[in-house]
Amino acid sequence: MYFIVWFLFIGRISGEIFNPIKIAECINNCNDSLCQNNCYGNFYPQGLKIIFASADFNATLHCKDINLLSISHNPGLFFIEQSAANGTWNNARVINEKISLFDNLLPGSNYRYRARRITEDGISEPEITDWFTTTELNTEPEQVKEISVNAGIVEKNSTHLQADITLTPGEGN
Repeated sequence: MYFIVWFLFIGRISGEIFNPIKIAECINNCNDSLCQNNCYGNFYPQGLKIIFASADFNATLHCKDINLLSISHNPGLFFIEQSAANGTWNNARVINEKISLFDNLLPGSNYRYRARRITEDGISEPEITDWFTTTELNTEPEQVKEISVNAGIVEKNSTHLQADITLTPGEGN
């Protein structure tokens, strides 16, 4: 997946200047590597523009299950790669959200993420997260005494609803 990083540069195609954000938006709409390669068209590589700035990703575990991890992080447009315990970086994606979901993972396995912030000026230096572990197979969930939902928040002109859900642990938890 290094080819994605290599081509996130400021280049020219048909006389029009593209910046890393436009390329990232194109990649984000792709489902396979052929489509991702087409995002670059016939770019003439002029070098990857790395800006000497922090990615300011600041990832924390949001939720986990046997085959998925959800991490929350600072808002922004990020190029994120995943690494399992074998140390190989793969499963690259471009994300423009505050929570990133990674699925199709193995139960009880460790994963970490390398993120670069994408701006019109270029791509930041990488930030590598701590290790996050998926839930072991056949893990019994803790008992829940009560589930409460606080009032939802709807932002003006938004299609998203936000609500706070609180789980109160049962006795002995």
